[in-house]
Order: sequence, then structure tokens, then C-alpha cells
Amino acid sequence: MKQPITILTEDSARDSYERLWAKINGFGMNPVQRAIFEEIMTPEDAELAAKLSMSDHESAAAIAKRLGERLEELEPKLDDLAMRGIIFKNFNKDPKLYHLVPWAPGLAEFQISAVKNSTKLAALFDAICESGEEVSRALDPPWFRVIPVGESVAAEVRVLPYEQVDAIIDKSRSIAVTDCMCRAVKKALGQGCDAPIEDMCFYLDDHADFFANTGKGRLVSKEEAKQILRKSEDAGLIHQVCNAQDVDPLICNCCNCCCQPIRTITKLKISHASARSNFIPEISDDRCTGCGSCADGCPLGALKLKDGVVVLLTESCIGCGVCTTFCSHDAIKLQRRSEDEQIIPPKTMPELFERMGASLCKKAMES
Repeated sequence: MKQPITILTEDSARDSYERLWAKINGFGMNPVQRAIFEEIMTPEDAELAAKLSMSDHESAAAIAKRLGERLEELEPKLDDLAMRGIIFKNFNKDPKLYHLVPWAPGLAEFQISAVKNSTKLAALFDAICESGEEVSRALDPPWFRVIPVGESVAAEVRVLPYEQVDAIIDKSRSIAVTDCMCRAVKKALGQGCDAPIEDMCFYLDDHADFFANTGKGRLVSKEEAKQILRKSEDAGLIHQVCNAQDVDPLICNCCNCCCQPIRTITKLKISHASARSNFIPEISDDRCTGCGSCADGCPLGALKLKDGVVVLLTESCIGCGVCTTFCSHDAIKLQRRSEDEQIIPPKTMPELFERMGASLCKKAMES
């Protein structure tokens, strides 16, 4: 049953779980999300976490002073919450700083270790896709954005830095890899596909150091990161990043059956659940043999083989470039979409949050 989108504030929250949710999300709290909170934290954990801010990054001493608590008692509690992925700890600052992060990408992905050890928690995370259907339909722009695979764009086409996965790696100070959350969930339930799980999610800079220091991931060099990216491309996976130009805390390598944003497109038929890239396949009639390998490998079913000819269903194409990795005849290259089809992502993450929030507020007012 579809639920209307409601706006949740700290004042309207009934308990500590809702107060925390109001600070990291603010748009409803459905039963699945609440059940996850109850599974990974106590009401006391949520009450303390809700006293932190997403925008203000504070030291333990500053938080203790603000809350009127003893530093020697409060700091171990903050560290425990950080180790469990309830709050964020910036290990690169002296003194160390604490703050909240969004539900996703953020707190949800921080539960990777817990999910692998709990079938109950895995089942709850698996239910997230359907439980958030109305939010997914309303979000404009979406959380995530597709980036073409490494060598899929034609050489003569200009590609901007935020449209290149290798460029994002190159500009990063620190890189950590961890298991794919979505495929780990499916594996814990005895489901899913054969796509690789290990090292398939990338976290960058401060997020990378958080994952490494909390034991949720491991640091890798830029060279190893690019090798892992090529491995994901060989497996037919789709690169996705946060839908902003300036800040990319993570890179996901997604399949079409397990990973939430793509699964939302394929299962719930919400075509805008992840922003498509600004590229589209162009098939060379001279090189194409009509073997159908590209159609078999397309994760969105956007290529079809009809009477020995490959046909592109443009309305289904997200411009991931995976089709090029399956073509052994070099018959497909991505070209830039026409100017009126270009989608320019928000400049910064705060701008992305503001625009998403505005779209959800509008939907909530219409409900």
C-alpha cells in the first residue's frame, strides 16, 4: 500500500528514533526504516545521536560542553556510535570531529558489517526498495547518477571531470573499498546474482578514512582502485556516484537485480530513480555483426536484436556504456546526447540536498 510523503520534524517526532530520523532525513519514517533503527541501536543511542548535527562538526569536548556532560563519560559513547556506523567520526582532524550523516548514502551503507551477520537485518534492508517507492517517485533530482564505464565514450567526445570515474579517483586524497551493500544483503538471504561483491563499493577522502578506521573497509591505492573498476566493468556492472559535481563520497558498481537505485528502475519502473548519464550508444552499421552480445549484456534491456539488427530503445537507456564491454567488434561507442537532453547535476552536495528536499516538500503538500 502506497504511503503519502509526510514531513517529520524534531517537534513532531514521538520518540528518539523519530528525532534522529528527522535530522538525517526528515521525510516520514516508514515501518521498515524504524525496524532497522530498532535493530541497530537502542533508544538511548538514538537520543545521543540526535543531539549531534549534520552541518556542525564538533569535537567530543565541544559536544560535552554543549550538553553539560562529562567528557570522559561522553567520548567513549561517541566512539562506540561511530564504530557501529550510527554517527560519523572524522579521523583526519585533531581533535577528532563527530557529526551526523544522511540516511543514504551514509548511515545505511555504514551497516555493511552488521548486515552480513544478521539475516533479519538483511531482510529489512532488502525491503527498503519497495518501502521508499513514493519518495523515489518524488525525488527530483535523484540521489544517484550514472557514469559511463571507462573506455565506452568515443575518443573525439569531450567528457567533463564529473562524468569520468577515473577522474574522480584521480582527484581523491584517500580511497577505501568495501563489499557491495546491496549484493551482500541478497547473499545473506540466499538470493542475488553472480556479480562480484568484495571490494565493489568505493568511499573517498574522509569517508574512506572512516571506513578504514572502523574496520568496515580497506584503503587502496589509485592504481588498485582503477584495477577494481575495470574488474567491475568486465562483470557488466554500472558505475554510480552521488548526483553532484563537486563532491563524490562514494562510487558504487551496481547490478540490475540487487542494487537499490537500478533495482528501483527495473522493478518499480521508476525511470528517474537514478540520473542517467549524458551519453547514448551509437552503433556502427559497418562493424556490427548482429551477434546480440550487447543486447544480452545490457542491464536495462535497452538494446534488442530484431531480424539480425541491433535496435536501441532510447527511452530505456541510462547511458552506462556496459553494452560496449560486451561488443567484441568495437561496434558501439557512446556519443554525447543532444543539447536539449543534457542533464546538469547540482554543483554541490548541499545544493543537491536542497533541491531534493524541495521536491519532497512539494509532493508532501500535494498528498
